[in-house]
Amino acid sequence: LRLNLFYPKQPSMFVQRWRKFTHLSRREQMLLIEALFHLTLAQVIILLLPFRWFSSRLGQASTESNKQLSPTQATSAAQVGAAVARMSPHTLWDNACLTQAVAAQWMLHRRNIPSTLYLGIEKESKQKWLAHAWVRCGQNILVGANGYTQYTVVSSFANNHGE
Repeated sequence: LRLNLFYPKQPSMFVQRWRKFTHLSRREQMLLIEALFHLTLAQVIILLLPFRWFSSRLGQASTESNKQLSPTQATSAAQVGAAVARMSPHTLWDNACLTQAVAAQWMLHRRNIPSTLYLGIEKESKQKWLAHAWVRCGQNILVGANGYTQYTVVSSFANNHGE
């Protein structure tokens, strides 16, 4: 965990970001605040609790959600994915893929949008394994799309709300 204690590095950056934020619609502001809240909550829970204690809150294990979404659900899901991606660099810690995936999954669950959180691994060398998490909603990967195809899925958690 790396904390950016002197964030932002230049005070003018903070002022610029604040101005951008205040020019957004109220709906966009609330979505970004919600994303920040869920990123924070996910990070705290991941750091403090064993995975098996909170994995049941991610959805039904070893299943997948439907790949069909209504146009309204698809639009809302894309907005959730964009909000998580947009807020992720603006926290006091580095948000790993698992933190972002958990936050997105919870936000989609609140909106009754079906989605699946995947956990995958890849063997990099004889003694080193890499892990990755991503969220699929409908046909699209909302969070963790970068390189997800090179990982072997070892677990999935389906949020089937809205089906």
